Amino acid sequence: MTAPTMSYLLVESQVGHASERFVGDALALAAAGGRVRLFLVADAVAAAVRGASEPVAAFTAAGGELWVDGFTLAQRAIPRRVLADAASVVDMDRVAAELTAAGTRVVWH
Repeated sequence: MTAPTMSYLLVESQVGHASERFVGDALALAAAGGRVRLFLVADAVAAAVRGASEPVAAFTAAGGELWVDGFTLAQRAIPRRVLADAASVVDMDRVAAELTAAGTRVVWH
């Protein structure tokens, strides 16, 4: 019997050096084979713009799922067409479902 794949939801709301380290943690989890969703909200949505963040690009290249808060994008007038190809725009209902899903470990930064 094999061990179940770990499932993670990492929520990032900040920008800067600490945010890059947090995305690095998400990258390490994805590279280790876990299912990892990185949800960018508030100031962090800027990192989802195509070419804006090398750590985010590395995370998605490693198989991580990049989620971006649709409400924040609208508030900042960031159009979906400028987002990285791997980005999925989600709403808080989807995030709430993942927050309460059995087997999902959540870290909010």
